[in-house]
Amino acid sequence: MLGGNGGLGPLGDIDGDGNDDLVLGSYSGSWAANSDGVSLLFYGPMGAVQEPEDADAIFTGYGPDAMWGLGVGGGRDIDGDGIKDLWGTALGASGDTKRAGRFLIVSGG
Repeated sequence: MLGGNGGLGPLGDIDGDGNDDLVLGSYSGSWAANSDGVSLLFYGPMGAVQEPEDADAIFTGYGPDAMWGLGVGGGRDIDGDGIKDLWGTALGASGDTKRAGRFLIVSGG
């Protein structure tokens, strides 16, 4: 089960099949060991209930306390290639106590 601490991002259609897609993030919980974090991408159409195992893609954090998945989203072309992208934040990814974090783009398509 995903933890209650994370993001939810309706994306629109990022894979070009005409169906809306969804990304879920969690920086804690059973799918986010050691607070590494995880984001799960689901391509539409989707049923009423989606399990983590049903994800079409899984993105994991950068090590203990990275907290990847705290913020997730997308549905816009961020990198200018004409395809909608995903983005995510990892608050603790800097590896130090300042928590500088990272903002990452995952190219769509």
